[in-house]
Amino acid sequence: MFNIAHLEAGSKKFLYNFFRNYFVNSFATVFKETYFDIIFAMNRLIHPGEKRMVQYAKEQAEILPADFEENLDRLFQSMFTDSEKAVQTIGKMRAELKRL
Repeated sequence: MFNIAHLEAGSKKFLYNFFRNYFVNSFATVFKETYFDIIFAMNRLIHPGEKRMVQYAKEQAEILPADFEENLDRLFQSMFTDSEKAVQTIGKMRAELKRL
């Protein structure tokens, strides 16, 4: 039987998931901005604007982290659907960036 305790438990779980996903997505957005800032600085390139960063980096940057495009695709695909995978991908991207 559904009662107020179930509703409260469901609300707590909903709020937990909402804030966890919100935090991960916010962090991923800030990480992505910093990631590209570092790549453009390392390559002495002018930032092209938010909409062209991936293509511009692929065409102009001589120094890119390993699995650059694959990691970005994985991050974009998981940001709103699988926060755990997004966090793991950010960790991998960070490690690849540090290797440069």
